[in-house]
Amino acid sequence: MKHYFFAKPAFTLLLLAVSGCTTIESKSTDWARYEGPGAGYFLQEEVSFVQAEDFGEPTNRWMWEFNNFFFRYLGGPAAALWEGILPQFARTGIYNAGQNLLYPGRLVNNLLQGKGSEAWAETHRFLVNSTYGVLGLIDQTGDTPPESDEDFGQTFEKAGWEQSSFVVLPFFGPSTVRDSVGIVLDSVVDPASYFFPAVPVRAINETSSLLREYERLEASTYDLYHLAQFLKSLQREIDLEDYVHDVEDCEYCVATETIQAVFLSFRNPSFPALGQDFEVPLKSSGHSLPYTLFLQPQPAPIIYILPGLGGHRLSNSALGLAEMVYQHGFSVVTISSAMNFEFIENGSTVDLPGFAPVDAHDVHLALDAIHHEIESKFQQRVTSHVLMGMSLGAFHTLFIAAAEKTPGQNLVAFDRYVAINPPVRLEYGLHQLDAFFNAPLQAHFADQKGVIQHTLRKALDLGEGSLTPSVGLPFSDLEAQFLIGLSFRSTLQDVIFQTQLRHNMGVLKTELSASQRAPAYQEISEFSYIEYLYAFLLPYYAGLRDDITYDEAGAKRLMELSDLHAIGEGLRLNDHIHLVTNEDDFLLGPEDLVWLGGVLGQDRCYHSKHGGHMGTLYRPEVQATVMATILDLLPAASNH
Repeated sequence: MKHYFFAKPAFTLLLLAVSGCTTIESKSTDWARYEGPGAGYFLQEEVSFVQAEDFGEPTNRWMWEFNNFFFRYLGGPAAALWEGILPQFARTGIYNAGQNLLYPGRLVNNLLQGKGSEAWAETHRFLVNSTYGVLGLIDQTGDTPPESDEDFGQTFEKAGWEQSSFVVLPFFGPSTVRDSVGIVLDSVVDPASYFFPAVPVRAINETSSLLREYERLEASTYDLYHLAQFLKSLQREIDLEDYVHDVEDCEYCVATETIQAVFLSFRNPSFPALGQDFEVPLKSSGHSLPYTLFLQPQPAPIIYILPGLGGHRLSNSALGLAEMVYQHGFSVVTISSAMNFEFIENGSTVDLPGFAPVDAHDVHLALDAIHHEIESKFQQRVTSHVLMGMSLGAFHTLFIAAAEKTPGQNLVAFDRYVAINPPVRLEYGLHQLDAFFNAPLQAHFADQKGVIQHTLRKALDLGEGSLTPSVGLPFSDLEAQFLIGLSFRSTLQDVIFQTQLRHNMGVLKTELSASQRAPAYQEISEFSYIEYLYAFLLPYYAGLRDDITYDEAGAKRLMELSDLHAIGEGLRLNDHIHLVTNEDDFLLGPEDLVWLGGVLGQDRCYHSKHGGHMGTLYRPEVQATVMATILDLLPAASNH
């Protein structure tokens, strides 16, 4: 958006932002001198992931909070009111007209960049939409926003201003120094800038369509500023290079199957609004844990959903699964993963997550508290109880199921346990996640950076379009591996920073600051999952438990206890467990599926030949398999 209305104060504050430079230096341990447990892992080659430049991070984060405050208490309510007053067709018309009015800027910048054909395409588009499209209210060309959307920031880059530091501007949000200067010139050639309140109206109209999604993203992301910084920097590279992604074809490759997990989401845009957010006090942690409840109007079974590693209760996958079961007549509760910042802060009884027996017990304590609160608030509304987990959530589901017959167990028990794509051996899973992140190392050394940048640009370019399950994702297996590994590695970064900011163990050498995180993030990016186990978990639990020592034997013991084999007998004794998984799940070792079938019983194990890890859960036939494990719990009259 080109807001001349705010351009002058934005330019003034730009000077303040670039003057508030970072003062913390990123440091790291010389692991070549380390001779403790796991020493060999710290010397292995890792993909080097460079952070975007952010010299003014303290000021930028302050401005980010200012924008959030403005959005939450003024911009957001105004956008919500606007959405309530104007129907969708009217908001679409205003958006189209606003985009049409930006024609002069696009024309000038296409000409300045020597893009004659694009300039003509813009002119043709403007003339058609301004006449046949009734002053631009109707998009007659099907090109809104246009592919040739050029601005002065891009023109400056073409002229030689290539490198530019990240900056957050008031009201505009994420930008760069170069693009911020460009905003002023963009505003000069924007006709709407000269007719108040055209620009504010356009801004409110565009914001209204993003309001709910932004609020959900802010609630479910540990550091939205850092994510926005990364995506903004990458998106501008795509815009500046006129990037067009290539298409790869890798049928039934494990990683390319797995990456289709992005399609697991809610289908009705209004579904998240059906949820009610509550907080339950936990005696175990001394904090109150948020949870989201989707309650049926009539008595029904209730399903508690545990997301995968690092997943939030409002994440796409958690809400996608919640919508699926809710549509079949079940009430639903979603809580965040034990490895998510929300649970770490409010539900964990220890300083570090990652040790399965403790994490699963903490989750069970939280579920028990939520169960009693719902029973108290909504008497006679719950007919039975189901625990359903995905990935790490499924892993914890199985730990909770195995503990059901434990003597003295007085926590809530469930009528059914459904585990979807659980790992079996956590150690094996950690090695696999690290291997996926380091997939670019398979390329020639000189090509590694190119592979990473190309893969990231392709992913973001696709995300800017309309991703639908009917369209295959055009990634090679190596590219898909890296994207999966990067997603999980970003969760690890959040875990390490959050836990060490609260209780610094001294492993990190960089000073930790909530307002200046980039230096610490740079050091944290050097830690793999297996290194997190050795550098953080092992010394922590060696000081907490007598049966875990700070040596290789202690590491082996820690990993043995974080393995489904350690609870095999408890799983055998519980005939309420159902498993849904895939034969080619990359988190399963060669013998794991056979072992699961032997322990749980083949009649309660459902597996497909393909799908990778969670890659086919969005498909109706797989969802039908999941639903088949619990439909008998519905009252006869509502059984679908």
